[in-house]
Amino acid sequence: RSIRYVSVKDEEHFATCSNDSSIKTWIKIREDFYKEDKVIPNAHEKSSVRKVKYRENNDLISCSWDHSVKIWVLKNGKYENIKKLEHKDAINCIFVAPDINTLISSGVDGTKLWKLNDYNLICYIENTYCHGKNTLNRLDNDRIIIGGRRDGNIKVISVKKKAIEKDINNGFQCFCICVTRDKKNFLIGGQDIIINVYSCSDYRF
Repeated sequence: RSIRYVSVKDEEHFATCSNDSSIKTWIKIREDFYKEDKVIPNAHEKSSVRKVKYRENNDLISCSWDHSVKIWVLKNGKYENIKKLEHKDAINCIFVAPDINTLISSGVDGTKLWKLNDYNLICYIENTYCHGKNTLNRLDNDRIIIGGRRDGNIKVISVKKKAIEKDINNGFQCFCICVTRDKKNFLIGGQDIIINVYSCSDYRF
């Protein structure tokens, strides 16, 4: 089955998630070989796992088309699910922002912000359709950018305001959003086989 995402912890460890509902972690044995380490065989009840992310430690966070985000903690050599966060529809993407104690989950029904320390819900923002595992990203300490609508509509959310700050008409469906290292620009790639570049400061094309 297709591997949906790879999350790199460090040079010796990474995690993968798949359409077969599994999550796996891998460990480096030698320069050109990684060995399967831990396996969560049915992480999301026979549903495609769209993304998996490491926290600062060995804990994992995953999201799925089964409408849930799950928190996994390593106990006695095995990963255990300690928390399940729910949406009303398929979840395509998650983003972990430890510096502001926030977990962002986004999908068909909108976007939710959760506290990372206890996973309590901060807010729910509607009309922020996230389609695709790479259509959620972070512009700076406050702003989150979300895309994926077929009409090319992109939303920028202010975490502090807990609301949509900017609506951008990109012109085509977004499949991927990348932010440059200097945080000056963000790039959107998608359906038209072109890349649009925008300014992070004023959203100019």
